[in-house]
Amino acid sequence: MADGATLTVTLKNQRPVELVDLTTSFLALGQAYEDFVYTRGFDPVAGNVRLYIRELKSGSIVAELASMAEQASFIIDNLDVFAGFVTQIDEITKFFVGASNDKAGFKFQVQHPMI
Repeated sequence: MADGATLTVTLKNQRPVELVDLTTSFLALGQAYEDFVYTRGFDPVAGNVRLYIRELKSGSIVAELASMAEQASFIIDNLDVFAGFVTQIDEITKFFVGASNDKAGFKFQVQHPMI
């Protein structure tokens, strides 16, 4: 997990965030990721690939997430999956909020050690 791509989510909060709200938000993000991986054919086993928190940083809420599969069927490089997932989330945000993720107060950034 440490050598693969990571997805950094930054929430630019102005006030403290209730723990239940933060947890529910990460749960929804994780479920959306699982659905994306399965429906786009990246993994043939539904629910096999999940997001895990690698690190939480101070300041705004910054979470570094990594993808892991419970079974060996997930062989596609996570970088391709994360890139597609971030594009989909950005399109959804633009549709509902009318602005990009960064202007809506949060940012998704894909990182890979080979880039």
